[in-house]
Amino acid sequence: MGYEPVTVREAAELEVLLFVALAFVGGLLVIYWGFQTYQFGRIIRDTPPEPIQSVAMGRTEISGEIQPATRVYDQPFTPGQCVYGELEVEEYRDTADDDNEKEWTTVQTDSFSTPFYIDDGTGEMLVDPDEDTIYEISEDHSVTVEVDGGEPPPGPVQAFLASGPDSRRGSDDGDGLGGKLRGVLARLSPFGGDDEPDSRGGDPDAVDVDQREPDPGGVDHIERSELGSVSQTGNKRRYSQTVLPLSDEGYVFGGATRADPDEAVPDNGAVLLRTDPSTGEFIVSDRDEFDLADTYRNRSVMYITAGVVASVFILAVLVQILLTGPLYGIEAAMP
Repeated sequence: MGYEPVTVREAAELEVLLFVALAFVGGLLVIYWGFQTYQFGRIIRDTPPEPIQSVAMGRTEISGEIQPATRVYDQPFTPGQCVYGELEVEEYRDTADDDNEKEWTTVQTDSFSTPFYIDDGTGEMLVDPDEDTIYEISEDHSVTVEVDGGEPPPGPVQAFLASGPDSRRGSDDGDGLGGKLRGVLARLSPFGGDDEPDSRGGDPDAVDVDQREPDPGGVDHIERSELGSVSQTGNKRRYSQTVLPLSDEGYVFGGATRADPDEAVPDNGAVLLRTDPSTGEFIVSDRDEFDLADTYRNRSVMYITAGVVASVFILAVLVQILLTGPLYGIEAAMP
């Protein structure tokens, strides 16, 4: 006894039904993520910050003044130094489809970070970020500098562009514009990195900071011109940055742990802060725990609301398909 082949109509109905069902599951996952976000906000609010001199092993919150450990960076586009930063360079260019229309196009985006100390007056603790660390930085430490075409940028931006007479950086091609910074930042990690050159480009004349001599204070100072650059242009540009400034107040949620005996850590780094093993979270911020908890609560409301609205709509579509078949537009297209 043979089986009848599945018709195109039946296959289309099954495909639409499967797609809608998966979308409904996705909406439920967004709701679940919203509840998880709310619960984490509660954990932040219910975990009181501890004095550093009496921090116990395990989950903790600390807050205090940010101090350098192994290195500091110039803020990319504004005066000052920082231990974390992310940057974006945009250019107002002709669109790919129409030379008479222009749009903002991102030509470079990167981030960098380094271990640092937090000092609360009772002591100091080493904070050791990793690639999964979440940085919650307020708008107070975010800035965008816009430069019209043909106008000179501010001094710090010119230093980032490395526009001096000895500069050999950059071309205005779209390929590898972000690679210059990525190639250098791959070598900035104090715990090693990929030894292979960045396939998207890199600056062969960039300074390998791990081979530099530290300053007399033992802290390596990374100047903004060493971070990399894109070439100068006559087009309008936007330079945006978000940073965690040096000597500012910082807050960290994570897990206090002891360094391995054979692990190379800076002085006063025997006990340090890393990812909290119980929640899998590691958060660094310039806001206090109450402000941060409110941020997570507001996000949870947004996630839950979006998930509920999407799930209800998708459920209505799913019921319609089960009761009457595919939507009219799909039905009309079937042979």
